[in-house]
Amino acid sequence: MRPLSQLLCFCLASMAMASAVQAQDYHQSYTPWKHDQVNNRYTCDYVFHKQNDPPRKQQVIYYPQEQKKDFYYYYNTEKQAYWGRCVSHHNPHHNPQQMQWSTLNNNAWGPVTNDCPLVPGSNGGPQISSPPPPPPPGI
Repeated sequence: MRPLSQLLCFCLASMAMASAVQAQDYHQSYTPWKHDQVNNRYTCDYVFHKQNDPPRKQQVIYYPQEQKKDFYYYYNTEKQAYWGRCVSHHNPHHNPQQMQWSTLNNNAWGPVTNDCPLVPGSNGGPQISSPPPPPPPGI
């Protein structure tokens, strides 16, 4: 029975290492925030790609208005739809060590959890990195 448990441990460790290596093959970054005065919001692009593949992007939108400033909203520009949001630095539950997410399902935001989504369309890529805080209003 002992060799079987060792084989199982080896298989699980190999799968974890393969997943980590696959996640390392991805590059992810954010462009600088831009202020959209017409819509009173800030936008930046979340850019990701696997090594040797063309970059793909999602738009991140931050609304500084009091009722919306608790979240960064992720918008799929190809599908023209919001799909997720993460807790912003203004949210009282913000934890810089752990991003907290909510996803949009059937036109309703789900509960906020610590389950960070994988990079959209990455087929097993890394979890999404945290966006930088937008500049203070008026800048």
